[in-house]
Amino acid sequence: MHLRTSEGRCPICEIRRANYLQLLKREEQVAAALHDLRHHAMVIRWLVHNSNEEQLNTYINSFVEGLPEHNPVFYCKHYLINSLLGLYTSLAKRQKTEFIVRTNLPNAVSVKDTDLTVILSNLLENALEATSKIPVHQRRVSVNVCLAFETLGIKVENSFDGNLHRKGNLFISTKKAGRKGVGLVSVRSICRSLGGYADFYADSCVFFSEVMLPHVN
Repeated sequence: MHLRTSEGRCPICEIRRANYLQLLKREEQVAAALHDLRHHAMVIRWLVHNSNEEQLNTYINSFVEGLPEHNPVFYCKHYLINSLLGLYTSLAKRQKTEFIVRTNLPNAVSVKDTDLTVILSNLLENALEATSKIPVHQRRVSVNVCLAFETLGIKVENSFDGNLHRKGNLFISTKKAGRKGVGLVSVRSICRSLGGYADFYADSCVFFSEVMLPHVN
């Protein structure tokens, strides 16, 4: 099976692209910070030279308070899943959707990275697609990825407009421009091939996606 989401994109390529863009942005920020730092150093050196202790303390305090906070996104030790969750956190923020993550994954699990990525990408892509169709104040996605009792569990909850689309007994996602997505069908197929299962259901205006996969220590 090719590593693609229901939109036909390669999730690993998306992660690499996002990381590359973040790296370029970070380099630009560092260059700008170094430029500003030279000016701050000149002012501090002048204040020290003129023995103006009061203004020096005021200036340094102002400088420190103006420094930006750096809070890197870290959800779990599993590099690929952590990167994927970081990517969708950014996408959720862009469309003003509350995005809650709970996970305890170690740096390696017995389920292949490719399978994990396709499953989680499809679930989160569908969740964000669904929330994009409702008012901003109602948009919410919650994802829980945990490892316990030799089982890897993934649960995604998302608000939606209450309209469900089915193909037989299966839910399918509705994409933009009237296109139909088969991401959930793909997820169920992968889970079955791994000896696990996937379940999808809705309660009022909340949609639930649950995946259980066997994990071998």
